[in-house]
Amino acid sequence: SYSSSSSFRSLLVLLIAVLVFSSEFIPAFGADCSPNSLPEVTTVVVDDFAFGRHFGRYFTFAVSPIAAIPSGGFYVLTYTLANPPTLIVKEFNAASVVQNTFTLPNPGHPFDITAAPWGFVVLYRQYHDDDNVHHHLEMTAFSHSGEEIWSKTIIHNLGSVPDSISEQVTPLDNSGNPMFGVNLMYRPHNGRLAYGDGYVACVFAHYNVFDDGGHTGDTLILFDDQDPDTWVTGWSWATSHSLQQELKFDGVRFVYSGLGDAFPQQIQYATIGVPVDGKTSARLKSTVIEGTIVGNAIGDASGRMGDLLIFGEGDYGSVYARHACSGGFSGSSSNVDELGFVRFDSSVAHTVRAELKS
Repeated sequence: SYSSSSSFRSLLVLLIAVLVFSSEFIPAFGADCSPNSLPEVTTVVVDDFAFGRHFGRYFTFAVSPIAAIPSGGFYVLTYTLANPPTLIVKEFNAASVVQNTFTLPNPGHPFDITAAPWGFVVLYRQYHDDDNVHHHLEMTAFSHSGEEIWSKTIIHNLGSVPDSISEQVTPLDNSGNPMFGVNLMYRPHNGRLAYGDGYVACVFAHYNVFDDGGHTGDTLILFDDQDPDTWVTGWSWATSHSLQQELKFDGVRFVYSGLGDAFPQQIQYATIGVPVDGKTSARLKSTVIEGTIVGNAIGDASGRMGDLLIFGEGDYGSVYARHACSGGFSGSSSNVDELGFVRFDSSVAHTVRAELKS
């Protein structure tokens, strides 16, 4: 726990700096974003291949997600600019020196990576010559030495808008019917992973075929780390449209945050229990931050979600930013300009709200 107020303040300052300096669409609150204003950091130069890049805000894959290794060091998942794009994992030690480079067997675009006691797991959109026809989300586990342990197809449906299931993980209700929002999934566009207590938690945003067309939201599934064919549904459809997600493990439960531009126009937070006897429970709330973060329901929001912070078991925090905005979805508006911080507990009830800059 962070009992030292000075340590806590220092952590907040660092997190605020990361949030503000990385927010290309919120050059906000008078922040000096010139290169001279940035603090010194350890620089890691990897010059033996070209890193992938893109400039989209939402509905896009990650660039180079990072996973901390509990024993020290970290993994970086990235891809080359070749066609097809090659997925690469680089393992760094605690001194930021490359220890291993693993070239993954399937081409694709990275979503996320997480470390496990036996190695690491990657989530990626597998590349096909016609990605508009192949909607393919794959999760693959590797040993410490880079050997594939298992691979699980989460979505692989065919057609610009599929009309039938080719292959997908389908959460079912108590009557054996597909749950809301997962009857026919396509166009996976981002997602996050977290490892904890023998499970790989995976939240992924995707489109689904409804009677009135395609809509997008996020689904959360907990996969057994030894047998990914054994899995438990956290939820079938939560934040919509799910622009950003964060997913962490606090040692007891998984913790989620997701920024929506329609349902809700807010950041949702949740805690998800580790499955017991094939069942789990999730607490999901959109009232931890007061008011509205205005969205337009087509992929834009007037705010930014910072990192999800784990201070200890049952003690979490989140930094966020939002602009005053009007004319949002369903006539929504907000007069709040704010860089804020919220702290909440395992019941997803806020314990601290603080306006850091307005």
